[in-house]
Amino acid sequence: MKVYGDQISGYSRGSDAMETSAINVAAPAMAALTMPEEYAAIVLTSRMDHELRKMIERVLHRQGNADKLLFDFNMAFGTFSAKAAAAYSFGLITKKMHSAITSCRKIRNAYAHSDNPDDARKSKGYLKSKPKLMSLAPEHTQSSIDNFHKLLADCTGMIEVTTDRSDISALMLSICESLGSAAFFSIRSVDDSLRVVPAVFGFDDAMAWDGLSGAK
Repeated sequence: MKVYGDQISGYSRGSDAMETSAINVAAPAMAALTMPEEYAAIVLTSRMDHELRKMIERVLHRQGNADKLLFDFNMAFGTFSAKAAAAYSFGLITKKMHSAITSCRKIRNAYAHSDNPDDARKSKGYLKSKPKLMSLAPEHTQSSIDNFHKLLADCTGMIEVTTDRSDISALMLSICESLGSAAFFSIRSVDDSLRVVPAVFGFDDAMAWDGLSGAK
């Protein structure tokens, strides 16, 4: 709340549900602000996984022990990659957002499967995925990095921020924020029988999305 207090108040406008959503969306910022990239990547992709699950749960008619039948590791939506693929197929995220999440997942895997962060950053998966992620939407990428650097500067002295000014953390944070907001509004849309608007990767991606034909 110290970091995002004003934004949360303005966003929620007195709605308890929207305030709770805004706080949840802001929570990943603490990982990006306080952890070096190798740890932030694991925390932030876990949040992406969580937000994707919330989206999927809301578009499916569930019965029986749905948590076990759908989301256990060896079931249909049990992995991060499966959730991302399903969310894209259902129109909950755009093609560009799916590509961004896939790159983030591979970067996460590079860190998770290596004992040394330096070795992870030299791995084939990391070296291939980072430039792909960074080049998906150059203007959005730069905006996300600028916003993250400003947030780091604003929080210096307020909390113990990391010295790692990671561009990857900046982009992962922006993805978490987009997924969190989309998850909240998809919940409201389903309850109100309205069209679900997908999570997008930047302004250009939002403008390119065609609500009649689905995510592009």
